[in-house]
Amino acid sequence: MVRLLIPAALVALVAGCAVTEVPLGHDNPLDRIYDSGDFRMVLTAEAKSTGLTQLTWSNVFHSKDGELTDTVLKLNTSASILRSAAAPSAADLTAVKNRATLSAAFAAVGECSVKVTGTGYAGNCDVSSTPKGYFIIQFNYAYTGKSGTATGIFYSNFVVVQ
Repeated sequence: MVRLLIPAALVALVAGCAVTEVPLGHDNPLDRIYDSGDFRMVLTAEAKSTGLTQLTWSNVFHSKDGELTDTVLKLNTSASILRSAAAPSAADLTAVKNRATLSAAFAAVGECSVKVTGTGYAGNCDVSSTPKGYFIIQFNYAYTGKSGTATGIFYSNFVVVQ
C-alpha cells in the first residue's frame, strides 16, 4: 500500500506543474532585454546607498554575430548616462530601436568609463540617483562584422530607479 501512495503522490505533483513559456517579443517596452538596432545590451540598477546607484551592463550582443569582442566592436572610452523623471515615450522607444537621438526629456547626468574586460565590454559605474527616474546608457561604436562596417550610437535598455 505504501509503495502505491508514493508514486501516486509523485504523479499528482508532476501533473500539477505548468509549463511556462518565455515570450520572445518585446511586449513590455521597459523589458530588461531590449534591442537597439542589431545590438543588445542589458542594463541593471542596484541601490548602493542613499542617493547612489550602481548601473551594471552586460557584454554587447549582435543579432548576426552573437556576443561581440573588442576586435569586432570598438566602443568609445566613455558612455553617456541619460536620465528622465518621466517614463520613456513611444518616440523614445522608437529612438532606442533605431539608434536615434532621444527626446529632450532625457538629459545627460554623467559618463561611465568603458573598459574591455577580457574580450568583452561588460562593466558598471555609479550614478547619483537623486533625483530618481528612468536611466539609459548611450554608447558610441565602430562595428566591423558579418553585417559590414558601421559607426554610430546604440543604447542599453531603460532601467527605473525608485
